[in-house]
Amino acid sequence: MWCSKQICLSSDDVNIVARLLAQEIMNHGLTYKSSDLSMNRGQTIKEMWNVSVCLTDPKKRILRSGLFPIFNPGLAVARFIYMLSGSNLLTPIAFYTEKVRQFSDDGETILGSSYGKRIFGNEPIGNQFEIAARLIVQRPDTKRAMITLYDRGDLERTESRDIPCATNIVFMPRGNVLHATVCMRANDVVKLLPYNIFEFSLLQECMAARVGMEVGSYWHTVVSAHLRGMDFHFIPSFVSETQQSERMATIQSFSEETRKLLIAEEQRIRESVNSLSTMQYTLQKIWDAFNPVWADVLSTIACEVLRVHTRGSHDTKQEIEKVISGYKGQGALLSSYKDFLSLEKRWV
Repeated sequence: MWCSKQICLSSDDVNIVARLLAQEIMNHGLTYKSSDLSMNRGQTIKEMWNVSVCLTDPKKRILRSGLFPIFNPGLAVARFIYMLSGSNLLTPIAFYTEKVRQFSDDGETILGSSYGKRIFGNEPIGNQFEIAARLIVQRPDTKRAMITLYDRGDLERTESRDIPCATNIVFMPRGNVLHATVCMRANDVVKLLPYNIFEFSLLQECMAARVGMEVGSYWHTVVSAHLRGMDFHFIPSFVSETQQSERMATIQSFSEETRKLLIAEEQRIRESVNSLSTMQYTLQKIWDAFNPVWADVLSTIACEVLRVHTRGSHDTKQEIEKVISGYKGQGALLSSYKDFLSLEKRWV
């Protein structure tokens, strides 16, 4: 009988819980070979069931590794703004990662992992984020503030390439502190879990700011926490690393106006930053106009847009690093992105 070891891991830093979980799966995970119908067809998988990790300080959400670019802070913030946009269109997110195209059923939309469409979209029940926020304000110890990400239609889309991995988000307000739990049906612990923890814990902090509470613990619960066979070889090196996350600045306030402003600013950056000079100008304007946390997010986006536009040119990466050095100490994301560029140059 299959029965996975049950584990619950806790730390104030995403780097620690990610490494501990990867080690647990390699040591105690159940092993099987994916069927031909799976997206992982033919691969050996190691997995553990019903795993929970707790991030006691969600602001330490930036994964750092010296092995190779496991986590790109620029892509992480692009994914987060895409979530805020409430869109399921393919083009805006495919600009940052071409790999997402393989998950589109029609070449135009992303039906499953476009979580923002389900969180902020207007159909069929309205903006779930705002509905949950109003409920928390009205009932400050509620157990009902759950956002649904997986529905019956997903169960019926048996031929789709993209079914939501996240099933729901539960916000738990207690004593003016907002805790959150995200449930996942499946999560690749190295390739996707760091991005999911980053974006969902940032969403948790947005909700805390929206309802006037402090941000509490972030829980990430996964039915199938797994590693793919292609990644087994580097796990021993990954789990032995000691890098830690810088703590991101605090989100002081959040509203529909903030959300729409960030969406518009990302689009403007994506359409206008195409040279080093336009990137430098954009960074100056961002740090003058936005508070530290959003300036950090948007300036990291601007750097990533230029990297993508120039197809990751070695010279461009060096120039971006020099510009970021001028903003040293102003943003945890920018600092981590600079390290990412330096690492990518060695591996590409």
